[in-house]
Amino acid sequence: MSKHFDVGGFDELEKALAKLGPQVGTKEGQKAVMKGARHIAKNIRKAAPVGDADTNRTYSTATGTQTVDYGHLKRNIRVQRKKRKGPKTVAGILGTGAAFWGSFLEFGTRKMSAKPWFGPAFRSSGPEALQIIKAELRAALKKAGGR
Repeated sequence: MSKHFDVGGFDELEKALAKLGPQVGTKEGQKAVMKGARHIAKNIRKAAPVGDADTNRTYSTATGTQTVDYGHLKRNIRVQRKKRKGPKTVAGILGTGAAFWGSFLEFGTRKMSAKPWFGPAFRSSGPEALQIIKAELRAALKKAGGR
């Protein structure tokens, strides 16, 4: 499970970053987006349900048995850089990694009602993350001699 958000309304900022050149502008944009995404991830980790069950699972395979440790939900919440599709593209991916059961909790199953935790934490952290991104981009512009 992962969430994404698109941010618009940065026309002035985009023009200022374009003056820095595509390499510098994209690099600074990526750093700012990742910092904002890490802020969201921190809040999602706080909201993640915690259980005390063992996280090891043993499966039978053709060659014997295999034990896998999926880890706790909180530890699986990660931020990753998304590969760029162009010089003006900046993105990050926020997801639950190997903790596939996070989506069962979030959306429910036919035998279990939904107990949303990811979405509400994501939405409540969005405005703060946006402010972090703006501040980082402004700092990058000042550092580079922009306005």
